[in-house]
This record gives sequence, structure tokens and C-alpha cells, in this order.
Amino acid sequence: QEQRRLEEGRLSAATITEVGCYYDLVLPVVLSHENDETKQFDLREYDKDAFILKAEEELENTRLGIDYLESMDLDQISDQEMHDIIQERFNYHYPEEGSSTTPMKVSVSYVKQEHMQDEDGVRTDQPEKPRSVIPEFKKDEEERQYLWGAELGTAYHDVLYRLDFPSCCDDSGQANYENILHQMDDMLDKGIINEKVHRSVRIKKLMHFLNSDLGRRAVEGARQGSLKKEQPFSMNVPAADLDPDWDPNQKVLIQGIIDAYFEEDDGIILYDYKTDRSEETSFYPEHYWIQLDLYRRALEGATGKPVREMWIYAFTPEEAIKLEMKK
Repeated sequence: QEQRRLEEGRLSAATITEVGCYYDLVLPVVLSHENDETKQFDLREYDKDAFILKAEEELENTRLGIDYLESMDLDQISDQEMHDIIQERFNYHYPEEGSSTTPMKVSVSYVKQEHMQDEDGVRTDQPEKPRSVIPEFKKDEEERQYLWGAELGTAYHDVLYRLDFPSCCDDSGQANYENILHQMDDMLDKGIINEKVHRSVRIKKLMHFLNSDLGRRAVEGARQGSLKKEQPFSMNVPAADLDPDWDPNQKVLIQGIIDAYFEEDDGIILYDYKTDRSEETSFYPEHYWIQLDLYRRALEGATGKPVREMWIYAFTPEEAIKLEMKK
């Protein structure tokens, strides 16, 4: 039976489990086709002594090469013309050196991360001791049940994008727990979100946002049909606006997604959600102002309308933080 399998180019499960290396898998199949006129294998027998002799010759050539190099007078130029060519090429400076280090395209996330590093390149938005990467089977019950870090941030953005804000509120205009739960249950039933997202996104935190002054205005914007969520954009900006070390004469294509904005009578209200761990409200303008300002520039360029206010809603301190408008 084993021979029949070999003739068919197959190995038994028992044989496969006992092999010690790849050759134990390949050679039996190759040998089974030795007398096959249509075989795809070319078998040759090599003499061990020939291999050793060849290796010794290569080693001797290497030694001769080393001896030659060691005997060279490094201060003597044996070929002046070649020496000059090499010197010229090693000392060459590209006339557009700034362009060689300036990217053609970046994401808003990249710009944001660059502005969240200290002088040593350490991310300032991370805790002193970052959360350990733990295999799933080693996580405790709480870690298996809930999302953390960036995954949690993505979950909040995902749910907020899909929530119908007016339907989250009761007749008095207050956010209602059951109304939000009903929408999230519907997302779960339809497979839009999974159980981990459903469990991790806190409805009371969503209520706190919707009941804030910014949230109420967003709800009204949704009622009026002016609330826009998760809007992608791309625009060209001077490279030096993003990094002073980049070529000031070059423009960079920047791409991103705006969390949300709505229109009021005198302009656009732009806002962004943040789920960082920081309780300090001063942390958010310091680290995210450039991101919101890029969104502002993109919106004003695309709509021709002024952005009147920029906000960050921070879920950890549960605060709507207004950012300074710098032109």
C-alpha cells in the first residue's frame, strides 16, 4: 500500500508525521518517478570528495585574496582616473536634496503621530508602561471580553458613525439609554458590529456626548440634514506646513477622514472624537490642533464655506473642548 502511494506521488499520513527533514518528504516521491519517461526530476550523484576539493580551492582563493589586500599600500593611488571618479561620486550632492526626503503623500494619522512625539521620538500619548501584548489564551476574563486601546477607539467611531442621532433622543431632546441600546442591538443583529464592540462601547458615554452642548447641536444638524460623518478628503499642502525639514518648494498630498461636521447659519462646526486615556483637557488641543486645522483647510477648500468652530469631544474626561482658530 505504501509503495502504491509512492508510485502515485503520495505519502501516507504516518510517513509524513515521522519525517525528520524536508528531504524525507521530497526524496521518496522523486525516487518513485525514477523510471518515469515523463519525469520532471533530474537526479545526479555527486562525489563527497569533489565537494570537499572544490570548497578547499575556494578557501585557498579567498586566502590569496586576503593576502593580496593586506599587502597593498593604501596610501598609494594605483589608478588616478578611477580614484577621481570615485571621489566625485562619493562627494556628490543632489541639487534637490530636500525633495529626496520629502514624501509625495502622507495621511493625517502620520502627521498626528509625528506631532505626538517628544524630542527623543517617544509617543507622548502613550502611558509610561504600555499595555503588554498578551496572547489570547493568556488574557484574563476582562481582557478577553472587552476592547482596549486603538481597537476601542475604532469601536466608538464605528458606532457613532452608524447611530441615527435624532432617534437616540426622547421627546424632550435628551439622549435615551433604551433608544441607543435598540440601535446598537440592531447593529449587532445585522452583523455590523460584533459582541465585543457591543459590550465595550459604553452607552452612558454616548449619552453624555449627545447631551452636551456640542452633541445637541450635532443632533439638530442631523435633523436639518447638514450633519456629515466620516468624510474622506485629500488636498495638497506646502510640505513645510507639515514638517519644517521638508522641501519648502514642494507640495504634499495629504489624505484623511473627517469624523463629523455640520452647518449652522454662519459657518461650519467641525469636531473630532478622541478616546485617549488622558483626563487632562489641555492634552487634546496640544496634540490634535494640527489635525483639526488640516480638516478645516480641507473643508473650506471643498465647500467654499468658513469653518467657524473646531471641537474635540474627549470620551475619557467626557468633555467637549473648543480649539483656538488660528489663521
